[in-house]
Amino acid sequence: MVLGDPFISDYPFKTLARGDGKYDANGGYTYEFAKKQCCDENAATFSAGIEASVVVSIGAETGTAYGWSKWLDDGTCVWNFAHFNAHCIGFGADIGVDGKMASGHFYNYDSIPGSSIYVSGGVAIILALGGGAIYAETEDDRGEPIKGDQIGSIFEVGIGMGVEGSWGRCFTNTGSKREDRISLIHELKNDCPAKDSGGLCFPGDAMVSTPKGSKMMRDLRVGDAVLTMDADGRTVYEDVYMFGHAQSSVNERFVQFGFGTEEPLKLEISEDHFLPTCAVQSQPCAWEERVHKYARHVQTGDYVWAAPDSNQPNLVRIMSVAYVVNEGLYNPYTLSGNIVVNGVVASSHSSWVLDPLTPKSLVQYLPSMYQMLFAPGRLLYWLAGPKAADFLDMNNPQANPETFGYGPTFLGTIASTVVISSVAMGFSLAHKKGANKV
Repeated sequence: MVLGDPFISDYPFKTLARGDGKYDANGGYTYEFAKKQCCDENAATFSAGIEASVVVSIGAETGTAYGWSKWLDDGTCVWNFAHFNAHCIGFGADIGVDGKMASGHFYNYDSIPGSSIYVSGGVAIILALGGGAIYAETEDDRGEPIKGDQIGSIFEVGIGMGVEGSWGRCFTNTGSKREDRISLIHELKNDCPAKDSGGLCFPGDAMVSTPKGSKMMRDLRVGDAVLTMDADGRTVYEDVYMFGHAQSSVNERFVQFGFGTEEPLKLEISEDHFLPTCAVQSQPCAWEERVHKYARHVQTGDYVWAAPDSNQPNLVRIMSVAYVVNEGLYNPYTLSGNIVVNGVVASSHSSWVLDPLTPKSLVQYLPSMYQMLFAPGRLLYWLAGPKAADFLDMNNPQANPETFGYGPTFLGTIASTVVISSVAMGFSLAHKKGANKV
């Protein structure tokens, strides 16, 4: 549903009040969660469905859509929540029947209803994994054509057998249940640090160590070697192969950790970035026993690893936790998936498409899963060097930081290409085998 001024809507209105957590007592989304989506200016979907395909694919899914719709003149956020039903038809090199759950990420709630174009790929051998990009086929709420613009991306998991690489069209209807609503968060915009283009990074003045000395994060480029920590707990220098985000002109809120060390250390990191730490609070552990936690869940008394230089890293205890606003958003990816920032070992990874689908007990494994998903990026860097990151707009600075460059589109394209190539090879081998029997 598209909103205009003044509002004309069949939805009930609700003013969200301040609260904690993601859900209220009735299972609805609370102020803090909606506020983050408003400040980030994004929306999301979560759905379950089924798809059958033999070259032509037909699918149906149902779920919930929620997120930022627009700002009013006084800075009030219009935030929507609705159930939806979607029906899709597509074409491609795919054969199989899949039951799936999907997490979608969109730049605006108003782009979810209506007709859209998708390009996707996936593979299923009992466990099905897939993803792709979603493109607009309609106009925005001002009547301006945005056909062909990417409006979001999707990640799917499920069960089934088969492979998929397809292009098609989906039709989505929202507002089918009584609890669907439009919520207003009054005069919020001025409270947002800035448009949050991910908020899953380090500030521009964060320091990294290179073989030639220290360097600020804002001066780092793809191809630079930085100090990291490998799987065996040894400090090594590794190349930065891509930036998930690189933006200088933005203010963002960071968690600031202080440590009980002779040389004062402070780490500023976004709330949804991962930190390797010990599983039990106030109890030291070995590097092999580490777990990964969101920075917002790391507390005073927790242990992390410090490596202020290339010497052997050591455990340090967090003595203070605060929140600060700083300038810049930078998220460099290293070959090992770890990076030493301000002398403290952190993950290169932060929350992304898998997080909404992951049970709390499995969150600690997400950095390893993202490391595997980003393998095509490392291969591309190995083949083409920094030029690959320049081509994908994943170097510093980025021209399109709000879309994370063309990284998500690249990964979706790679998945589709691999699937289609596998299907073509399978058909070719089957044809040769049949010809040999004749």
